[in-house]
Amino acid sequence: MFEENYPEGLKRVFLIKAPKMFPMAFNLIKHFLSEETRRKILVLGSKETRRLVCQFCSDGADVGFGVFRRPGAVAAGQKVSDMVPVLPSERYNAHLVPEDSRLTCPEAGAYVLRFDNSYSILQSKKVSYKVEVLPPGDGPPPSPRGQGERKLQ
Repeated sequence: MFEENYPEGLKRVFLIKAPKMFPMAFNLIKHFLSEETRRKILVLGSKETRRLVCQFCSDGADVGFGVFRRPGAVAAGQKVSDMVPVLPSERYNAHLVPEDSRLTCPEAGAYVLRFDNSYSILQSKKVSYKVEVLPPGDGPPPSPRGQGERKLQ
């Protein structure tokens, strides 16, 4: 009934470390959900690795980009300098060719994508980006570095 009155109210649900009884309960209720809604629910185990896929481009000039992992016990307002660098910040010519990056996330936690403009304070930039978290084995494997493509690993 909720889906009929409020379509597309659910973007995606990740269930991580669900109790052992959850699959039985989910099997009972999934028949009442539409196929589209069932595809949005992902049940994840505790030792699965995820892939982070990021595409970005900038208008005007190059932009700095880095990926950092925030340790679980740290507050959300933490500085990037206190985080664990997964991919240190580096300048990308994303204004010439859009960047398509893939990264395997070996550890659970919050990953922070940092777009850096500190080296050109007087010139503002507009950054467009798309980020997806893919389950293991979902989608194409990471491709080797090619034109306009950078493998984050």
